[in-house]
Amino acid sequence: MTQPNSSNVLKADVLIIGGGIAALFAGIKAKETNPDLDVLLVDKAYPGASGCSVFAAGVFPAWEPGDEYDAYVREIIEYNSEYLMDQEYVETAVRESYDRYQDLISYGVGFLRDDKGNVKRIPTLSSGYGKCAIFDGGPNMIWKVRAAAKKRGVRMMDRIVITELLTENGRCVGAVGFHGREGGFYTFAAKATVLAAGTMYSNRGQMGSSGAVGDGPALAYRAGVEMRNMEQIGYASIGPRGFGGIPGLHVIFGHGGKLVNAKGERFMERYNPTLKEESRRSETGRAILIEWREGRGPCYLDCTQLPTESIDNIKKALPLMTRKLATRGLDLAHDKLEFVVMPFGLLHMGGARLRNANGEVNLEGLWVAGTAGDYCGGADATAVTALPGSSVQGARAGMRAAEFVAQATAPEIDEAVVQRFREEALAPLNRPVLKEFEPDRAIQRILDTALRHINILKSESGLKKALAEFEELAKMQSEVGAADPHELKKAHDARNMLQVLELAAKASLMRTESRQSHYRLDYPERDNVNWLKWIIMQRDEDKPRIWTEDVPVHKWKYRPDQSRDNGQGVK
Repeated sequence: MTQPNSSNVLKADVLIIGGGIAALFAGIKAKETNPDLDVLLVDKAYPGASGCSVFAAGVFPAWEPGDEYDAYVREIIEYNSEYLMDQEYVETAVRESYDRYQDLISYGVGFLRDDKGNVKRIPTLSSGYGKCAIFDGGPNMIWKVRAAAKKRGVRMMDRIVITELLTENGRCVGAVGFHGREGGFYTFAAKATVLAAGTMYSNRGQMGSSGAVGDGPALAYRAGVEMRNMEQIGYASIGPRGFGGIPGLHVIFGHGGKLVNAKGERFMERYNPTLKEESRRSETGRAILIEWREGRGPCYLDCTQLPTESIDNIKKALPLMTRKLATRGLDLAHDKLEFVVMPFGLLHMGGARLRNANGEVNLEGLWVAGTAGDYCGGADATAVTALPGSSVQGARAGMRAAEFVAQATAPEIDEAVVQRFREEALAPLNRPVLKEFEPDRAIQRILDTALRHINILKSESGLKKALAEFEELAKMQSEVGAADPHELKKAHDARNMLQVLELAAKASLMRTESRQSHYRLDYPERDNVNWLKWIIMQRDEDKPRIWTEDVPVHKWKYRPDQSRDNGQGVK
């Protein structure tokens, strides 16, 4: 084995892919574990100003000593994740969410405080027990975390589009990619790699270059990592009509915001009388569709009855939404907002199959953290997912990667493999740009198909239509041309989206029941007898190998019990 003959070969002890809170916590904790390590973080946008974290809605749903613990854990397992989540991870993440919350305070994140100096906390979405601390918005929070990583000596590179992970003899030894503006190709050789590149989200616009186009799961899948719960990617949330994004439902509903239909009725009482608006996002999304179907649409968010203090807290926690409302002459204190289904939210449960809370997978030298894995979604805004879950996993992955480096040998990079990946990655630059094969057109077709057939309401016929369309789009992929590095990035965005959504459609077709965010119109009931199972997928040449495994509830504390598991939150 020899090093590739290229001036763009960079070496690091720990390579981190991604720029959100999971990636930054991985860098921070790797350097805290061993300050002498060379830790390099690369991101396709700008670390600390990309991905999901920068759009965080101003709440951190951490558990604190003194809060309910056993009831909260049970609720997450039985209601939020409907038994699909690893119960050992849930217990770890709930407890360690408090440690990551304390880290954020130490980094200077602006948590809102009352007149006694205590951090303001409100009930969290989709939970009867969880609470969340309010801070001054995602952009302000993530910039503090970036500063903490820089202070500890984490190197950072922006505008790097990672196209493949490098593996050798069952071990991850780095990655390859290109500069999204200049086009130069890079090889990153690393003793340990943390993949924290996010997941799939339908609306790329508000996230700019970072996109949330499924980079994390797609990279993991192509490297041979097992995937799990991919049928859960058909997840949806709700948000203001015409906004193209989802605001902080936890802080809005936690302060008493209500959903009403065209008749002024508070309709969520019909669908989940226990949690009402604080139900899971998939439930509120289905409720809005049903209200429309039964002639009671449109539906609205109504905060006009809230006291001034609550409105002020919402505005401080959601600065981006508040500014956008102002540009339209709207104010939550006085105006109702029409709410519609926003498909493919960020908190779905599908992704790389994690073995434990450290982010270990079936590939040595690789750790997966945040929403690229299957632990960080599916429980909505509880302490095991979103910001706290990503923080816990990122921190643990960074520490374990640093420990691994101490006994790891220098990576061996196969020049022939790198050359092949380089040719594949840059191939669209050598093709003519034809209108019917533009990357933007491909992305739109992929999304249109996904939103129609594998979103909030699924059926056998719709899923088969999606797979047929994806097969046609996959053939198109080999003809997509790119005029410059920016368009090349879009071509890879389309490739990753298509790969992730094809897996989601195949898994959705296989699961003939409804569970968590996966809802089949032709199988609307949950089936604990036949489908208390995980669907596992792994790349086998150009096709996924698919199988099921029983969820091992027999070795865990909580098991399905219809006498207390009512599907509407555990009380």
